[in-house]
Amino acid sequence: MVRYSYWNDHTYHRRSIEKSFDGFCGWNTLENLVEPLDLENKGLVSTLFETGGRATECLALKKDNFEIQDRVVLVKRMPVLKQRQRVVFKDEDGNEWYYMGEEKPIKYSVKKLDDRTFPISLNDPLASVLLEFIGTKKEGELLFPFGYSKLYMRIRDLEKNAGEKHGEWYPHRFRGERASQLASEKNFDVLTLMEYFGWKRHEIPSFYVKLSAKQLIQKILVGEV
Repeated sequence: MVRYSYWNDHTYHRRSIEKSFDGFCGWNTLENLVEPLDLENKGLVSTLFETGGRATECLALKKDNFEIQDRVVLVKRMPVLKQRQRVVFKDEDGNEWYYMGEEKPIKYSVKKLDDRTFPISLNDPLASVLLEFIGTKKEGELLFPFGYSKLYMRIRDLEKNAGEKHGEWYPHRFRGERASQLASEKNFDVLTLMEYFGWKRHEIPSFYVKLSAKQLIQKILVGEV
C-alpha cells in the first residue's frame, strides 16, 4: 500500500537555477526591486543578495554577525545550513509512503554544516540599505523574526517591481545573482567562489565562472556583425 500526502492534489516544482539562469540581472534591476519597499523588506532583499546566503541561513542572522570595518562590512560566522534531506516515512503497519512526484519521500530539516566569514564591499549599491536596516536592530536580535514561508511570500511579491523580462523571483535566486555578479564584475574564480560561499564541490561555482565568460563574449561582440 502506498499512501500520499498533500502533494497528491498539489504540484511540487523544484527550481534549478542552472536551468533558467542567464547571468547577473544588474544593479539597476536590484535597486528597482528594493526602491518601493519598506525598510524591513529592503533589508531582506539586501541581506539575501549581499550575503549570498540560503534563506534559512539569512533567517539565522543577528546584528552581532555584522561588523563595519575599513571599506567593508565583515559578516562573521554566518551558518552554512543544509535544508533538504531525504528520509523514509512509514505508516503504523510499516508501509512506506511518499510525496507525490518524488522517487523517495522528503522531509525538510535544517542541519548546520559549517559557518563562514566574508566581506561585503561598502561600495555595493545595496550595502548602505543593509546597514541602515541592521542599525534598527539591537545586539543579539534576529534580523528577521519570522519563518521561511513568510520570507518566500515576500520575495514572490517582488516580481511586479522587477518587470516580467527578469523572470521569477524566489529566495535562492539571489544566491545565484550574487555568485554571478562576483564572477563577472570581481573576477572571482572557482576556488574563490567556493571559499566565499562555503561550497565544498566545484560544480556550482564552475557554472557561474563559465557563465561570466559567456557574458564577456557577448559584450565584446556588441555592435559587430
